Amino acid sequence: MIAEVTASRSCGELVAKLKSAGFAHGLRNDLPDVINHPALRRLPVELPNKKTAEVPAPPAETPWSPLDFGALPALGQHNEALRAEFS
Repeated sequence: MIAEVTASRSCGELVAKLKSAGFAHGLRNDLPDVINHPALRRLPVELPNKKTAEVPAPPAETPWSPLDFGALPALGQHNEALRAEFS
């Protein structure tokens, strides 16, 4: 029954009906929706080749957790230290 009702209406129409009825609802986002969401903040990080890329920022800002991730390590940069630590 739900499939029959929802198949003939657009997402916008369904949301409007649910809102007007005071019915709790949520939307499922696909990856492009998430990436382009206005609430998704981004932080610049330095790549090993000295270029910059943007990565998703943490969802909350706190005084004890700075929003500077620093430079990303080069591939293999920490191999020796990790092998020594876990050997």
